[in-house]
Amino acid sequence: MKRNLFFFVLFVICLFACSSKEKGLFARVKKIMGTEIQISKEDKERIGQIEIIEHNQILSISDQKIEVRSKPFSFKQENVIYITKPGDEIKIQNVLYSKKFGTSCLFVKLPDNRPGFIQILSNPYKDGNFSHKEEINIDGSNVKILNLKRTYTFESLSNDPAKIHGRPSFNSEVLSEIFNDVELDASAITADYKWLYVTYENQKGWINTKYLCNGIGGPILFTPEEIICEELLWADYR
Repeated sequence: MKRNLFFFVLFVICLFACSSKEKGLFARVKKIMGTEIQISKEDKERIGQIEIIEHNQILSISDQKIEVRSKPFSFKQENVIYITKPGDEIKIQNVLYSKKFGTSCLFVKLPDNRPGFIQILSNPYKDGNFSHKEEINIDGSNVKILNLKRTYTFESLSNDPAKIHGRPSFNSEVLSEIFNDVELDASAITADYKWLYVTYENQKGWINTKYLCNGIGGPILFTPEEIICEELLWADYR
């Protein structure tokens, strides 16, 4: 009797697992802003394995005509359900990255609250950049720290040398002062994008992003938000 019960339970577990698998890759995706990502079995097989990152951003459309499709990772005109108009606000809820195609798409909500997908070429979260690393307490508040591995150029003014602090706060001790332009490797950034964790002369510390070199305009930190805006909103004006 016990043996039969064991095999019955095992059968139910296997049946449930197979049933869950058939629901597709997105069955386990949590609902964001009241909308769940839906995808057909056919599209799942076409796309292959993907990475899904929560991303909350609003695209304010001026005169860009961005095509929104009913299917992710699709360039087919038959799947276009909307073309943006001046004054539109498109709410981005997730970034989806396909290893098979090497591109990304955005899961969005249209002005009329319909869900859709916008194709983009770049991966805003490439190499794990801007993913969650840890939380630390700064001046009595919890500060989220994100992963980052990039090199940035910093510049100083004669009356305002760039300062490297022991903590991501102007209230923390100053470890070093930089009086010239310098390239530094960053390995972390605060979630508000105001502080970078860098290495300077074998010393590690935090430097405020106000000291970043502006260059010739455009994205400075190349945050996920900047990368998306650069491709969809700003590229035509370069």
